[in-house]
Amino acid sequence: MPNINNFFISYDLYVFDLDFTVWHGCRPGFWAKSLSFPLKRIGNRLVDQNNDFIELEDGIQNILSRLEGKKISFITRGGLPDLEFHQQPVVICLKQFEIFSYFNFESSILFKDDKKSRVFKVLGRTVFIDDNDLDINDVKSAHPDVEILDKKNFKWNDLLKI
Repeated sequence: MPNINNFFISYDLYVFDLDFTVWHGCRPGFWAKSLSFPLKRIGNRLVDQNNDFIELEDGIQNILSRLEGKKISFITRGGLPDLEFHQQPVVICLKQFEIFSYFNFESSILFKDDKKSRVFKVLGRTVFIDDNDLDINDVKSAHPDVEILDKKNFKWNDLLKI
């Protein structure tokens, strides 16, 4: 387990999952790609035309701002086929939440059954933050030198108190 006390200084690259790590859906299994566009931002929520929403995890904006100057990327399996990178729902959501600019290193949008390890880049000391056991085990197996934080085991605001 990585040393959470050194989260802000220990790593050269921070790799984030998005759904249920950076934001959560209005119900279990509701990903950003499930939203029906157009979206309306109401505080930390992006609400669609059906009143479904995704909501930023408490504290994530503060975390990303504290990491400014570090290399930050995302890898998500929340992609939709036949859409360019900047047309993907996750990119639109990151931009509407005004956090897209923090992701300054190679990011990837994959599809449902793809493996994150296939596109995973390591840069010096790298940490991977995800909530999905399949993705955690995939990256851990392919890149045993990468430190893993399981988002199910902590809250972003807890890191801000350290």
